[in-house]
Amino acid sequence: MTALLAEGFADTYRGIGAALRLFWPVAATYLVMIVAAGVLGFFAALESEARVLSFFLVALAVTIYAFFALCQGAVGWHRRILLNEAARWISPIPSSRGLRYALAVFIFIVIFLIGHLAISSVTLPYLHSVFTSALRGMDLTNAPVEQLELWRRAVWPIQIATLATAIILVSAILWFGRTWLLVFPYISIRSTEPTFSAIRESLNHPAGLVGALLIVFFLPFLLGTIYYVATPMSVQLFPAVRWPMTIFNIALSIFCFLWGLSILSLAYRQAAVDKIARATGAAMVNG
Repeated sequence: MTALLAEGFADTYRGIGAALRLFWPVAATYLVMIVAAGVLGFFAALESEARVLSFFLVALAVTIYAFFALCQGAVGWHRRILLNEAARWISPIPSSRGLRYALAVFIFIVIFLIGHLAISSVTLPYLHSVFTSALRGMDLTNAPVEQLELWRRAVWPIQIATLATAIILVSAILWFGRTWLLVFPYISIRSTEPTFSAIRESLNHPAGLVGALLIVFFLPFLLGTIYYVATPMSVQLFPAVRWPMTIFNIALSIFCFLWGLSILSLAYRQAAVDKIARATGAAMVNG
């Protein structure tokens, strides 16, 4: 696990420039949406059902496109590591390989959500009943800093318990689905079209993969929880602190996403060295 984390971190750090070329459609899409919303005052003008519906449809379309663009960028990231392909400025139109990658991600997300909801439907009501008694009677409408500080002190046990529960749930789901994790880099470099079951049976699960992915996935949430628990609300609301922390959290989340892709790629390299060699040879012949 330590080796996967260290190698994945080093690769992600070296690949920041490649990330810009591979994921620029995602960043451009949301940047245009933010600028358009600010210029048109769209969010402030949602007083009619038609405008609310229009906003929902536009947001849905943007989310779907960003998902496909994100998957296409992930394919390029895997290929950069496994096939030593130079990261080029990616096309804004998702490729067929990117769409197949998106299908695999969608199936995994659906299964993940079903398992998560099945377990959290039992655990979350219990946590809610245990911790919400301390929050009754608190009105945060135009609340002063002192009231918000009381809210923070009452809420942090809920945040810690929720985070711990989420770690346990995700650990269990990733463990049971660990044989499917390497499907994603496999799709990114394969030259044939085997079924997912054939992919799963042809690869061995490298030791430490689940643990490494858990650390990378929950690192932003863990640091965010520690910051919220340890920092008074008067400091958190100070603009000179709030905006740098927001930017840091966004940057860390992006880095951890790329870090996770690198870990998957490196784990696949360990599990399928011969397949990568054949795929590299085929890519050189076709290129």
